[in-house]
Order: sequence, then structure tokens, then C-alpha cells
Amino acid sequence: NEIVKYAGRSPNMNTVNAIADHIRAVTFAIGDGVFPSNEERGYVIRKLIRRAFEYGRSMGTKGQPFLYKIVPVVAKVMEKPYPELTQQRESISQAVLEEERKNRNTIEEGMPRLREMLKESKGTGILKGENIFKLYDTYGFPLELTQEVASSENVKLDIAGFEKCMAEQRV
Repeated sequence: NEIVKYAGRSPNMNTVNAIADHIRAVTFAIGDGVFPSNEERGYVIRKLIRRAFEYGRSMGTKGQPFLYKIVPVVAKVMEKPYPELTQQRESISQAVLEEERKNRNTIEEGMPRLREMLKESKGTGILKGENIFKLYDTYGFPLELTQEVASSENVKLDIAGFEKCMAEQRV
């Protein structure tokens, strides 16, 4: 019910359930000391927060942080078996809010770059893999969002080129 409160329009219950699952996992992980980062377990937590944030955006949250407000609900529901979550709820909420803000900034900074790249690719109808990679690697812009925006502009993505750039970076 808390998640539905933040939606700008009638939510898809699968999306609501996904957000609930994500924020529950994030709450427990941060409570156990695994904070969002670019490495290992922290990267998984970062991806869960960002994916849930995107789900919220698709429900009409207008890119405003909201997940951090759900952490106290998770802590309250799980209070009996996990009282430490209640004790840590403020610090967990702050960590989630910080990651939501970082993600929002990434999107706000990356969107104009993506729009410009899409404009340049109108002639071919294909966004080059190097450009997708640059958005993803340099600016941290989510591939899923690139796909969504490109699709709305009827531009296809050179995923093979993107994957080639990713493979070259790993070497």
C-alpha cells in the first residue's frame, strides 16, 4: 500500500510487487552492511535500487526519490524477527535516498546526451553501439532507459556494437 501511495497513476501490481521485493532485499542487505557501490555485492544493491527507481518512474513518480520512504515500512513489518532493522531504519533510509538522488542526477545529466545522439541517428534509425556504451560507461546511464527512449523515437540500438565495446573494456 505504501508503494501505491507514491504512484502518479494506477499501478500495475506486478510492478508494485517487484518494487516491494527489491526494497525488502535492499533494506536487509544495507542492514547487514552491504551498501550500494560499483563493486561486487554493493553493485547488486545499487542495481536493485536503480531498477526499483525505474519501476517507480514508470508508475508516475516523476523521477522523485520514494524508495527511502518505504524502508521504515519494511522495518516495521519485519520488526519482530529482525528488531535490528528498526534500529537501523534511518541510516538505511539515508543510504537508499542517497542512491536514488545519484540515479536521478545520472538520468537528468544523461537524457540530453541521449536525445542529442538520437537526433544524430535519425538518418540511419540506429543508435551506434559506441554511443550506447559511452552513455552507459562514461555517464552511468541505464541501458534499459536507453532502450525505452530509443524505442519511443523509433530508433533501434546496435546492441552487438555495444556488447563489443563492453568486451573490449573487460580485456
